[in-house]
This record gives sequence, C-alpha cells and structure tokens, in this order.
Amino acid sequence: MHSTGIREIVPLPETDCFAFKTTILSQLDISLHFHSEFELNLMENGAGARRIIGYNLEEITAKGLILIGSGLKHGWQTHNLKSKEIKATTLHFHANLFSEEFLKRCQVKNIRLLLADASRGISFSPQTIAKISPLLRSLQNKSGFESLLLLMQILHVLSTAPRVTILPIEMHQENSRLNEDRIKNVLDYVYGNINGSISLKQAAGIANMTEGSFSRFFKKRTGKTFVECVNEIRIDHASQMLADTSKNIAEIAFSTGFNNISNFNRIFKFNKNLTPTQYREVFAENNFYKMCS
Repeated sequence: MHSTGIREIVPLPETDCFAFKTTILSQLDISLHFHSEFELNLMENGAGARRIIGYNLEEITAKGLILIGSGLKHGWQTHNLKSKEIKATTLHFHANLFSEEFLKRCQVKNIRLLLADASRGISFSPQTIAKISPLLRSLQNKSGFESLLLLMQILHVLSTAPRVTILPIEMHQENSRLNEDRIKNVLDYVYGNINGSISLKQAAGIANMTEGSFSRFFKKRTGKTFVECVNEIRIDHASQMLADTSKNIAEIAFSTGFNNISNFNRIFKFNKNLTPTQYREVFAENNFYKMCS
C-alpha cells in the first residue's frame, strides 16, 4: 500500500518547513498518488465526492479534514459531487521536519502519536474543522518564524482533538500508542491467521490476560473491540485482493477467513458502504492499482 504508485513531486523545497495552497476546483478527479511529505487536506463543498485512502473508499460530506502520512496513497473522484466549486486547502510538511529526539520529549507526546496515526490516515470531526479552518486561513498571512509557530499550533489542536483513523491497525507501528509487546503479539497472531480461525480466547492467552480483561484493554488501546479489529483487517485484505486480482468473490471470502459468503458480504458492506462487487467495479473503472503497478 505504501511502496508503489504514482509518486507526486510536492513543490516543497528542502529549505522550507511547509508548503500551503488553496485551490478552487470544478471536479475532483485526482488520480491515486503518494508523496513522502505529510499532507493536511481541508475539502469544502465536496459533498458526494469519493475519497480513496489506501484501499479505503468513502463518499465525503460537504467539509472534510484529513491528515495523510508519508507514502500513503490517496486520491479523489468526482463520483456524485453536488458542487461545481470545491475549495481544497492543502498543507504539506516534510516527514523529517521534527527529529525523533525532539518527538520523544514529553511536551510533544501528543504530536508524536498524531504523526504515527497518520500512517493510516486520520479523519477529523466537524468541531475540529471549525477550530482548524481559521488557523489555516491565518497561515496564508504569516511568514517566517510566525508561520512555523502557527503550524505547531495547528498540529497541537489536531493532536488533542478526537480523531478517527481511516485504515486498519498495522502489524508493526513504531512510536505509536500501540507500541507495546502485548498488542504487537496479538496482531502478529491475527495477521498470521488471517485466512483461518481467530479466537478471543487465544488472543487473551497471548496477552497473558483473562478474556474480560483483554477485551477492556484492547478496546482502550485501539478504540475498537477485538472482533471489530479482526473483521476490519480481514476486510482490508479482501479489499486489496478485489482491487489487485481477478479471483472470484467466494475465493477471496474464504481466503480471508470468512466461511459464509452472506456473512462476508454483510461485513464488507458494513465496513466499506459498498458490496464487494461494487467495490471491485470502482477500481476496475478507474484502473487505479493497475496503473500503479
């Protein structure tokens, strides 16, 4: 998901900390691409457009704010776009803007966690958008050190705000809130058995906890129940196969641990808001991953 694709060259010189621009668009057919820089994107009047982050597809609302990590593929489609005047505000900053030593400091712990979560893409609430929008507008009128201070303020607001990660938990996340042996060992178990049986009892045993304690611990650390997390990871694998291969849906369902096609279709629709067939058609029509191979 992070290694191939159309690499975009962001007009951000090494001598600058960040690049900022606002663009008015009449459509949103922005091909799937990636870049090494982090991207904060505010989309206004975009209701009905479709956003692609990795293998995740979703129709966006009138206003959307996302933070995209380094190397993460993303793009937009006009889809059911209702407006002919979309305002896109984009802020790019270098992946190495803050050193690892700096991010280890207690005062910037929340920003470190924010940047780690951005590897999965982050979506923010309307309340956070209301706080960030005036700060982004102010950034247009700032320069020099004042602009850097404002960037830090924006990241601070984002780091303390409620957020939803777009992609499933990855097996190995460095420097993140999930960076501990128990979670890593459990995720190793999940990924290693993605096409077979996965049980809460065995996961709890791996974590050396009772099932009840493990369930509470896992929900607190990830924001999801263990079953939700397993289903999300299975569906993410199925999504990749639907986009990248010609295997039939039944074969994909069984190879990602679903023993019942109806159950697979139901859980897939719940997670993606599309049936497996509809999902495959989106990628086939736009040829996204074939053009990125």
